[in-house]
Amino acid sequence: MPIRNISVYLTLVFFVTLACAQNRETVTGCIAGNVTMKFKPALLDGKEVKAYIWNKVRGVNKDPSFAKFEPGASPEFEIYYNSEHQVQNRLIHYPEEPATLYLTNLKKSDEQRYTIFISYVDYVGTPTEWIIDLVVEDVCFEKPKEVGKCAVTTCYTGDNGVLKTPDGARQTVMGYKLVKVCDDATSGNYSCCNAAGTCLGQPLQESTDLELKKRHGILSI
Repeated sequence: MPIRNISVYLTLVFFVTLACAQNRETVTGCIAGNVTMKFKPALLDGKEVKAYIWNKVRGVNKDPSFAKFEPGASPEFEIYYNSEHQVQNRLIHYPEEPATLYLTNLKKSDEQRYTIFISYVDYVGTPTEWIIDLVVEDVCFEKPKEVGKCAVTTCYTGDNGVLKTPDGARQTVMGYKLVKVCDDATSGNYSCCNAAGTCLGQPLQESTDLELKKRHGILSI
């Protein structure tokens, strides 16, 4: 291949790759938690949207259709192949946010590539699209928040998980469990473990009165 042709080819590959990168992102959620998939396709100016169509990989020779919303036809959101996807009552769609999907009670099987295609009333051509790669972490510990003098977090494990407390006790977790540490006796290292034995550690410490006073500017050092 002549050098000039190689240069043109590489330039085309660069722009195609850049275009894909600009129309694609990764969204991460925790098992048994919730996630927002905000698709952001660039809509065509002056064109009326006929339908928002979502696809999801279903295997070789299978229809990839996942869901559909036709704003001009019906306020209803259609879900395809629910017996396979198992998203009924977990997949939430609001007509006022037509390109956004909310998925609750995440399962590992939800981890997939989702693509939205936009079709228009008076336009024939390449449909607008946006790709989201959904990653579902099979065990999570939320970053602790301070509520008063308590350290609060959530342990996500899915079914048959275990929360290990600093005193060596083991608490069963079916999906997720709120953890709240408000006194020194329960402060220490906690472990959030799923059924496969994968664990994440998180130190939790009560906020003392002295720390609270410093935080609120009541006491200066």
